[in-house]
This record gives sequence, C-alpha cells and structure tokens, in this order.
Amino acid sequence: MKRIIVVALATVFIASCGQPEEVDKELGNLLHQRDSMQELISKVSQQLNEVKKQINLKDTTIQIKSVLVSTVVLKPEKFEHYLEVHGIVETRKNITLNAEINSVIRTIKVFEGEKVTKGQVLVVLDQEIIQKNINEVETAFEYANTVFQRQEKLWKQNIGSEMQYLEAKNRKESMEQKLKTLKSQREMTIVKAPFSGIVDEIFPKEGEMASPMAPLIRLMNLDEMYITADLPENYLKTIKEGNQVMIKFPSLDIEMASKIGRVGQFINPANRTFKVQINLDKSNEVLKPNLLAIMLIKTFEKDSAAVVSSAAIQYDAKGKEFVFVVQKDGLGYFAKRSDIKSGQSYNNKTFIFEGLSGNEQIIIEGARGLKENDKINVSQ
Repeated sequence: MKRIIVVALATVFIASCGQPEEVDKELGNLLHQRDSMQELISKVSQQLNEVKKQINLKDTTIQIKSVLVSTVVLKPEKFEHYLEVHGIVETRKNITLNAEINSVIRTIKVFEGEKVTKGQVLVVLDQEIIQKNINEVETAFEYANTVFQRQEKLWKQNIGSEMQYLEAKNRKESMEQKLKTLKSQREMTIVKAPFSGIVDEIFPKEGEMASPMAPLIRLMNLDEMYITADLPENYLKTIKEGNQVMIKFPSLDIEMASKIGRVGQFINPANRTFKVQINLDKSNEVLKPNLLAIMLIKTFEKDSAAVVSSAAIQYDAKGKEFVFVVQKDGLGYFAKRSDIKSGQSYNNKTFIFEGLSGNEQIIIEGARGLKENDKINVSQ
C-alpha cells in the first residue's frame, strides 16, 4: 500500500518538473494534480481503514474493546415544530376612574368586588359650594328672564329703545348659560360607571380629597379577554390569522386551544418583533388580566419525516453534521458515519431532510467519541 503512494507521488513529481509554456497552464496542471492526489489519498485511506479493521479482527494478539451503545431504529413519523413565546392576558375594558374636579369625597356607593351596571353611581363628591352657586344663579336668571319678557312685550309695542331690549336679552341669555355651566360642574361631582363590570379596587376613603390626578376606582369587565405576545420578525411569513395555538397557564396549571385573532402590522425597531393577539373564551372566569401565558404556535409540519434525537447529531471540525449508524457484517457491529443535513428542531427532536433514508439504526447514546468503523456493542 505504501508502494502505491510512493509511486503516485513520484509520478506527480516528475510530471510537475517539466518546463510549462504558460503560467496559467502550469497552474491548471498543478491544481489538477492536487485534486488527483487528494482523491487517491482518500481512496487509499479508506482501503487502509478496511485493512486495519480486518487485521484487528483476525489478529488474536490484539484485544479490541467494543463500545456499549444504545440505538433506535429510524421510522418515518410526523414532525411538528412549535414556536414557544410568553404572553400576557389583557382585557379590553380595564380602566381606573378619576374625578374630573378637585373636591372632597362624600359617599362611596360601591364596594370592592361588586358587579355594577353602566351608568350606576359609584362615588359622590361634595356639591355644597356648587349648589349654592346654582341657587344664586337660578334666582338671578328668573329675575333676568322676567325683565326680558316685559321688555320684549314693550319692544313689540314699539315702546322703549332697542338698546334696552338687547341689554335685557343679553342678561337673560348670560344667566341661562352660566346656570348650564354650573349644573355641568355639579354632574362632575358624580362618578358613574362607563360600562358594566366589576369594581376591582377602591383607592381613596370617604372624606379624602379627590383630584383629576389621583385614581378613584379600578373598573374592569372580563367578558372580552385576550393575550398579546411579541414574536420575532423572521416568523412574519409563517404566522397568520387563524393559526392554531396551544396556551398554557403555569400559575393555574391549565391548558386550552385557541387561534390567532390578529397579527400586528408594525415591527418594533427596538427588538425587531411584531405583536399577535389571541382571543380567549369569555366563559373561563379563572383568567385574570396580566396573567402570564405560554403559547405554542405551530410553524412547521411534515408527515413521514426522518426524525432523530437532537443529542445524536454531531459536528466535525468543518462544521458538517453527521450521525453514527449501526453497520453489521459477519464480524460484528460497527459504527458508520452518515453525513446529514438537518432542519428545524423541537422538543429534543430534529427533522433530517437529507442523508437518511428512514430505516437506519441510529446510535443515540455512546456516540460521543466514536470513530468510523469502531466496534460497538448494541445494548438490548
């Protein structure tokens, strides 16, 4: 075998000593010679490994230690890949109510946990000063209106000046508008529920000062709940409205199925993500706003796929993927390297789209440290 290599090298050396006519031609010859030598060395190396294998098996003075491995027979199966993301439960109606004016809280008419209807009075603020102003303006308005009516009758009879008529009319309309303004301010002292829901939290106590900057009551309605989550932008082509989603709530130890209700159109430049929204069944009363949810969104599916344990895949120095399969002959079981190309991985399983036919016996444990043609002992 060594003689073959020496003769080949000598032949290449003699061929390369000739005086080339052109530099390009010489380079081409050298590249061709290199490729020929590499091909020859590869073939010789394979033959040498086979010879060593036979020697090791037949030489009784050499004790070969077999490596204990466990295997699995590859069978075509369905492969599914899910994107796992975290989301937050939200509700479309979850607000904090504030007072519209600064005033003392006189009465809180509800309690925490109480169900209320739209328009129901929740809090009443002090109205004393506003009511006094209303009483004063009502008296002034009645007087101004009486004067205006009398002046209007005289004006129709061509008695009195136009200026007197206009002044009476202006005074009456001014008092009327002022009265409307004061009554609107009085309405601001009454805080009502903008929608039906549950009083979740009451922040102040009766007698304390309310202001537009301080919250009074948290009101929420749990009939329209949903989950929002941020997904990486590389899933834009995969994620569509209507995609099936499996939702897990770790805190409640429950699972449920749903669908993607909306896919956001905006990509956040800060983290390159887009939002998705998953609607929830309103009948599930255990779900609360801001509850953490784990969503499994199916992004890939293939029937009759070659699927191996992710732990069985190894990489050589050049980054090529491979697995060891069992090769059996009359001399026993041996490890054979099989180069592969893998696709997506999920749940410790990897989809193989090239390199495996689908019926190989894959070494899944004990493969680390194995070399081509190593003798193995397959555990039962």
